Amino acid sequence: MHPWQSLREELGQYLNQGKSRESFNNVLAAHESLSRFPSTEDLIRFLHDRSAGCAEEKNRILGTLIRCAHDDHDLFPVVRALIFLALFPALDRVFHSLLPHVHNTREPEAKLTNDIFWAFHLEIEGWDFEVRSRVAATLQLNVRRKVKKKYVKTTSPFVTPATHTDVSAAAGMSSIWEQITSGEQDSTTPDMQKLKEVLRSTFRIKDIDAELILGRLVQKRSFADLAQQLGIKEENARQRFRRAKKLIRSRKKSGF
Repeated sequence: MHPWQSLREELGQYLNQGKSRESFNNVLAAHESLSRFPSTEDLIRFLHDRSAGCAEEKNRILGTLIRCAHDDHDLFPVVRALIFLALFPALDRVFHSLLPHVHNTREPEAKLTNDIFWAFHLEIEGWDFEVRSRVAATLQLNVRRKVKKKYVKTTSPFVTPATHTDVSAAAGMSSIWEQITSGEQDSTTPDMQKLKEVLRSTFRIKDIDAELILGRLVQKRSFADLAQQLGIKEENARQRFRRAKKLIRSRKKSGF
């Protein structure tokens, strides 16, 4: 079985073990707000269901789970498995976007699976409640950033995009410019990681805004879908997208 999917199954089996269920019951006992979820399956199903609850409610639940892991280290393995499975759709996108960059190993899938899991582990273990509030988006973006550093050479923010992107990335940026100025949708899908690097390093676009720009203009995803992934309100996603698009347009015209 593919190592990445195998990890998902193993975590699901782990949560079904008697000791894990006991730990989950301790989580429920410690936080009354979670008591409406009688099982780990119910909690994960709720977090996956786009029609259930709202992004802010799900963000509070994820934050509460991390708090449980910090308050009682014995609960850490269960919390880690719960959040990993809850965010698996987003982490799956991270996995497939980074896999083409994994070289110099006979088992790239296994190596990347291990790197993502332990980057995820360290993110939860070192979670700073004072400065972090959007759990899903922060975990996804930080795990991607940390793992990507292992495989992808970062670019300097003081050089133009043409210096550090290949033909596909340059063509992708051209496609984005055309869509911003004309509203047309390009059917091609360039290298997302290279495009994000250009948006972040050269044009000073924040991580979340880069996700919104590429999510809308390249992946053709809805604002509702992107807002849920990033842990923000849909209207906030729309506003940030408009501001980022305006910033990119203005810098393009000024020859930045």
